[in-house]
Amino acid sequence: FTPPGFVRAPLPGWPGATCAVVISPALGARFAQILVDLAPGARGERTHPDDELPLYVREGAARVRVGELDAQLTPGGYAYIPSGLAYAARATGAPALELLLTFEPYDQLRRTRRLSGPETRRVLRATLTRLLA
Repeated sequence: FTPPGFVRAPLPGWPGATCAVVISPALGARFAQILVDLAPGARGERTHPDDELPLYVREGAARVRVGELDAQLTPGGYAYIPSGLAYAARATGAPALELLLTFEPYDQLRRTRRLSGPETRRVLRATLTRLLA
């Protein structure tokens, strides 16, 4: 998914995690994507006051908490994280967990047509399918 030349770096606040920036506004995009690798048992948590994001599991398994909701996710699973809501992810086994996080500023999302229910899932799946092809 990322070229071998991408540099992985520690992810602040996520001990045992490394990340690679896939795309960002510095590269001309209106959003950012990072690929996060968590060693088995590693955990991270964060709140993004200005971004809404999908968290997508590419490999491994994760225990994900978003606000008060808690779920076990496997490859192909995802969680929607609203702006300002705390979330956490923990790698729950081998192989290592690989997450794809896509950040898009909340104010930018408000300017576009909002999706809900099944339409959100359909659009998110179609987008992720194109990205992962």
